[in-house]
Amino acid sequence: MSDTDWGDDVYQPQEPEASDPEEQLGSEDTLLDPSGTGDPLDEGYSPPDRPWVVEGLGTTAPETVTGESLDTRLSREVPEKPGFAGDGVGDLAGGDGELWNGEVGVARAGRLTQQADGRVPATLTASDVGIDGAAASAEEAAMHVIPEDGDDESLLDGSLPDGVFVDGASAREARENRATGPEEASGGSPAPDA
Repeated sequence: MSDTDWGDDVYQPQEPEASDPEEQLGSEDTLLDPSGTGDPLDEGYSPPDRPWVVEGLGTTAPETVTGESLDTRLSREVPEKPGFAGDGVGDLAGGDGELWNGEVGVARAGRLTQQADGRVPATLTASDVGIDGAAASAEEAAMHVIPEDGDDESLLDGSLPDGVFVDGASAREARENRATGPEEASGGSPAPDA
């Protein structure tokens, strides 16, 4: 009898089917809720990003008897995620967002345009012409109005006391209407409600 005929060499256990992470499992072999597509092959499968435990340390009989050291076990642990550390200056963990800074302003500017004649001035300035269909670019959305001394800061939040929105172009009219009343500022009687 040759060495190849021994039972130990011939009858080796096969790897379990679940050890191949690239295999698409059937719906009866998973614990996932069906999403309604009907065929799990239509959904696709993403294998895990790390090796399976069956290929790790401590799965064979000699490794089980000897055990593994504390350092080895600790090196395999996934550290806990720390609490919210914030994403920049001014964060308030557990609060309602960024802290307000008086030098930044809270009222968002509207659509910004350059001078009407098209020339580029020596200093970069723009005029606030109000909200244009709420389609502001990212740069325009980042612009905020900072009140100067003597400005009515209640108009810089973009709304009138009754909640009607006021864009940048009509802020002056709203200020006049608030000071004199709507019928006196427009020169006539108030418009009927629609």
